[in-house]
Amino acid sequence: MDWTVIGSQLALGTLLGLLIGYAIKKIVKVVMIILGLLAIVFLAAQHYELITINWETIETAYNQYMQSVSGFRGLMEDVIAFFKPNIAAAGSFTAGFVVGLKWG
Repeated sequence: MDWTVIGSQLALGTLLGLLIGYAIKKIVKVVMIILGLLAIVFLAAQHYELITINWETIETAYNQYMQSVSGFRGLMEDVIAFFKPNIAAAGSFTAGFVVGLKWG
């Protein structure tokens, strides 16, 4: 067991996790503000009868996506399969990611 390789994997995983967690939190904040404003605009337009939103179609599309193989469960299975071979780097990345989200 080469401790220098494990140490460098831990350090790199933590650093990348910090950076990515911080960036994702900032990006998600901006995206959520934009989506919230768009939702308000669409709902106001529907209220004033400028547009008609077909909620049944939206619900059907959402349910089909979430129940398909490529839905959330498939995404999580891909993430687990990716991190399994390098558990040390994955663990340090996850810890760094959580701290990055907290700091962001």
